[in-house]
Amino acid sequence: MNDEDKTAAAAPEAQASGNGAEAPETAAPAAAAPSESPAPAAAPESNEADKLTAQIKELEDKLKYAAADKVNTVKRLEKEGAKAYQRGVEG
Repeated sequence: MNDEDKTAAAAPEAQASGNGAEAPETAAPAAAAPSESPAPAAAPESNEADKLTAQIKELEDKLKYAAADKVNTVKRLEKEGAKAYQRGVEG
């Protein structure tokens, strides 16, 4: 028997015995994968969140300026309307 046959034969015995032991070849990659995945995955999510936060801030600022502009326009038109009304009453 070669090494692959021994590993394949040992795996069913370990499962049948109920001790939860796995063949060393299958246990090592499974243990290594979770420790490698979170670090690289966290960086893009954080970067994306930072970009979205910056976009939200920019849009909030634009909204504030637009609202202030509308308020100023309304005030200006009210003053112009009051002046026009006054000229109409006096004239």
